[in-house]
Amino acid sequence: YATLGHALPNVLKYIIGVSTLLFAFLFFGVLVFGRSGQYFNSITNSLVTLFAVILGDSIFNVFNDVNGFTVIIGSVYWYLFIIIFIAIVLNIFI
Repeated sequence: YATLGHALPNVLKYIIGVSTLLFAFLFFGVLVFGRSGQYFNSITNSLVTLFAVILGDSIFNVFNDVNGFTVIIGSVYWYLFIIIFIAIVLNIFI
């Protein structure tokens, strides 16, 4: 238990930082892409979609849905999300 007690403050900082980023992407996706497709039409669908993408599911389908609305904003949003969450956050976590 001493190890867990020692690591707990750092783990909580990590969770707070990552959840802040996730909710930022979540609300941006709902506000910008909510009217255009099925993946971001509600907060629940957006959270499920982003979590599924973090796990590697349906990346191409969601990318096409996001880019169908606005190509530049959709591409920047999607590539930033992939780089931050899949390349950086998951590698730090593992």
